[in-house]
Amino acid sequence: MLNVSIVLYNTDWQEVQMLLETLLQSPQLRHIYLIDNSPTPSEDALQLIQKQQQKPLYEQKVVYKHNQGRNLGYGAGHNIALRESIYDNIPYHLVMNADIELQVGDLEKMVEFMDRYPLAGLLSPNVVYKNGEPQDTATLLPTPMDLFARRFLMYSHLSIIRTVFEWKNRKYTLRNIDHSRLLNVPKLSGCFMFLRVSALEKVGLFDERFSLYMEDVDLSRRMHRHYLTIYYPFVTIIHAYRRASHQKGRAMRLHIQNAIRYFNKYGWLFDKERRMMNKIAKENLQ
Repeated sequence: MLNVSIVLYNTDWQEVQMLLETLLQSPQLRHIYLIDNSPTPSEDALQLIQKQQQKPLYEQKVVYKHNQGRNLGYGAGHNIALRESIYDNIPYHLVMNADIELQVGDLEKMVEFMDRYPLAGLLSPNVVYKNGEPQDTATLLPTPMDLFARRFLMYSHLSIIRTVFEWKNRKYTLRNIDHSRLLNVPKLSGCFMFLRVSALEKVGLFDERFSLYMEDVDLSRRMHRHYLTIYYPFVTIIHAYRRASHQKGRAMRLHIQNAIRYFNKYGWLFDKERRMMNKIAKENLQ
């Protein structure tokens, strides 16, 4: 059995509705928590909840929580639902974005894997764009230069700079590794995190100091200390990734601010744990 949480912020309801239709077909599902950080409640969500409340209690799957106009952030929003899963002793919890497309039966495959491998604390599938191009969702832990290069230097007009940092980025994103097999990597994307709730009780929930961006790096890292954090290639999902931090000034500022918080927490140049985790991951993936 599992719970699912989706954090909303002025989200296109048609996108949410399509996702709900797929999720609600899973026999493993207990609740879907819609955590709304938007300034005003979603009328579509309220209508859905009214319909839910007309059903018997055991058939009421969708829980809608509007945060009274407060934008708590991505991690803090999901923590509301994660605490419910801990309280109700639900074995698994899926943290996901609204802009995800998956197939009926995908959740059952992941539940089966997690049931078979109790040392796995976190699982993430193969994530692609709508055109089928793979996304870099399973990576090493980033250094400050990794993030800086991905945001700025890889788009340089100077070919020699672009070439050097494209090579460095390929190492960080593990593009030279065979992704058709299971990979135990120290960082998985927050767009889709299939979590073992008992592991969360040990390592803690999302660090709410990260309002947006880097909260997935932080949680993956803490989970990787004690559990396997698995890239699972036998399920493929579509993520309509919009590269907000590349497109909008406010999103980029948030990304930079939270990157600074992250490196202040763990270390900038001298991060022994990062160096060790990345070294072990690369050796095991060869």
